Amino acid sequence: MQEEKTETGVLADEAAVPAVPEEPEVPAAVEEPDDPAERLERLERLEREKADLMTELASERKKTDLLLREAAVRRVFEENGIRGGFAEIALRGMKDEIAGIPLDGEGKITGEGKKILDGLLNGIYAPLKTAGQVPADSENPAAGVPVPHPPLGRGSGFGERTREEILAIRDGAERRRAILAAGEMFGI
Repeated sequence: MQEEKTETGVLADEAAVPAVPEEPEVPAAVEEPDDPAERLERLERLEREKADLMTELASERKKTDLLLREAAVRRVFEENGIRGGFAEIALRGMKDEIAGIPLDGEGKITGEGKKILDGLLNGIYAPLKTAGQVPADSENPAAGVPVPHPPLGRGSGFGERTREEILAIRDGAERRRAILAAGEMFGI
């Protein structure tokens, strides 16, 4: 079997083999300037960059620390029945107190921190514990449970609209449906 050469002078079998890529050029190492003034200027610039990075790192650590503390306080709020928007309001109001709450290595509030939070939760933030609940009474066994969406109307029945509320509905079709639903109120 005789091998045939192509027009370029390469054997036919060799043409199918991909060419070996050339080695990439390695950039030259950073050269130190010979002039002492340039060296000093470069050193000062590097020190400024380092200081900026250290400031940014400290800022990020402070933000992370505050987020850890807020998460720990949220857990305490959940345990005390303060949820949702009430928890958000309380967190906004106690930013300074949160920053002073000590945490252990696992991100949990220490005994001293719990005392601080208990003082706040039993003091100024005590109303938030019962804000979403109805007072318990013996006649209503469901009383005392959280009410996520209180009834819309203030009429005679649970969730029933008053005559004025129905007449104030702007959408005509919806108003007619409400009038038909509360027919007794309108003499229908």
